[in-house]
Amino acid sequence: MNAGDGQRSAVHDSMLSGRCVVRGASISRSVLYSNVRVRPHAVLEDCVVLPDVQIGSGCRIRHAGIDKRRVVAKDTEIGAAADADARRFTVSPAGVVLVTPDMPGRDVHRVR
Repeated sequence: MNAGDGQRSAVHDSMLSGRCVVRGASISRSVLYSNVRVRPHAVLEDCVVLPDVQIGSGCRIRHAGIDKRRVVAKDTEIGAAADADARRFTVSPAGVVLVTPDMPGRDVHRVR
């Protein structure tokens, strides 16, 4: 995919809904619902991203479900370190990281 601004994206074995914008990112085995924005140099693998989510540049996200209307700050890593994920998010017994608004001590819309 080419965003028209010279930033190429790679999307493999994934489904993207209408109004998704992916610029210079890599997405594999993931589902992105409507109005998701993925910034340059982000990598998503094995993710489900609900509507109206913004993924910042340089993010690395693996094996995650991201609830609607979240903003994931640039360079955030999710799914790389089980201990760190368990402190910030809910992690299923299968190791899937759930990014939801009820994360303790977190702004309801931002993930850092």
